Amino acid sequence: MHPIFSPFWTFTNSAMDYFLFALIGFWLFLFYTLQVNKQEITGYSPRLAWIRGGLYFTSGFILSILTGVLPALVSKPVATDEQLSNLYWWLFTFLCVDII
Repeated sequence: MHPIFSPFWTFTNSAMDYFLFALIGFWLFLFYTLQVNKQEITGYSPRLAWIRGGLYFTSGFILSILTGVLPALVSKPVATDEQLSNLYWWLFTFLCVDII
């Protein structure tokens, strides 16, 4: 039995590697911007909130690439052929979408 996720990240010269490097660069840029702008704020700042949100989501992307989750999500289908041919699966899927 093989694992669902690939082992911890290794450089393979693929597009995912360069995407990871770009995300790390973007994260460093956001972190620097947050540190520079944090000193001049006296109250709530929507700009800093967006920067913190960007740091949070970028960190999540970086972690998902390093642990092999993002490549597994991208390479595997959302639904199998068996699920797509099942009427109950479609009904429950639409029910979930309707509730959300």
